[in-house]
Amino acid sequence: MADGRRSSNVPCPALIALGQLDAGDSTYARQREAARILEPLFRRHPDHPGLAHYLIHAYDSPPLARHGERAADRYAAIAPSVPHAQHMPSHIYTRIGAWDKAIASNLRSADAARSFEASQLSGALWDQDAHALDYLAYACLQLGRVAEAREIADRVAQARATFPPNSLITDYALAAIPARLALERDDWPAAALLPVRPAPAWRGTEGITHFARALGAARLGHAAAARAEVDTLGQLEQSLAAMGGLQAYWSTQVRVQRLAAGAWVDLAAGDTSAALHGASMAADLDDATQKHPVTPGAVLPARELYGDLLAAVGRLSEAADAYQRTLARQPGRARAAAALAHVRARNRP
Repeated sequence: MADGRRSSNVPCPALIALGQLDAGDSTYARQREAARILEPLFRRHPDHPGLAHYLIHAYDSPPLARHGERAADRYAAIAPSVPHAQHMPSHIYTRIGAWDKAIASNLRSADAARSFEASQLSGALWDQDAHALDYLAYACLQLGRVAEAREIADRVAQARATFPPNSLITDYALAAIPARLALERDDWPAAALLPVRPAPAWRGTEGITHFARALGAARLGHAAAARAEVDTLGQLEQSLAAMGGLQAYWSTQVRVQRLAAGAWVDLAAGDTSAALHGASMAADLDDATQKHPVTPGAVLPARELYGDLLAAVGRLSEAADAYQRTLARQPGRARAAAALAHVRARNRP
């Protein structure tokens, strides 16, 4: 029901949620309808936190993100002591590549969360803190602030208790942060050795680590280890698909990871045709899947990895196109931008 006229009686949060679940709607019709309803209300009530919050969610997609800057800039001032209110603007800042703003937003959020942890949680890692730290690590890596990203990874690695238990937000961040630190920098030895943190409630987050390990092993030439990780991803994909419901989304994410990592295993085995086919399938599926609000972005976008593989087999013009398409969806990604410059330099006559 993408027709805005028929959706107008649906509450805005439901419109946004339905839009996020509809991977096939490239028009973002429900999100646009929600924003159409919310914008005049926000102009009348610029200090209303709920309106700012849902406007940010409505605009949290590549073609709409620029429209969310006003709500993002305003939200942090509305609720200065609320960790999630401080974090939410970074959903927009991350989408448009405003990395300094994203860092400032999540530093404020993490600081507020730590105060709550110290006073109420006996130092346990709160999921709101973990959420801010994942976005913060991602933004730091885009600006080459590796030491700060490493400090964040070290901090979450020391967490001995989390609150609430079995939180998707925490499970995702604890897997994604160390994987980002390795993969964004092509640190294949570190990626191959990442420990898998069990997440029984949200096993899709375990897929992040198996994906990183598979890429690391494949890029190091450790074919058997890489294949074992890809096989594990396949088993995890099937298990999550069988569970259905909210886990179906994560089954799709694991499928993207399996295809993308498996392509590098195929390339190492000398099957370039299978490698390109698998990497292309992963990129197309990833492009057609909505980003979940729990994450600032994939630990490595499948389209970017497809560009890496095209570059590795000498198809430089196609690699440049893949990187450009990555940057169109995720402006300011440092790794994609550097790779694009590199293949353009190689492709000069």
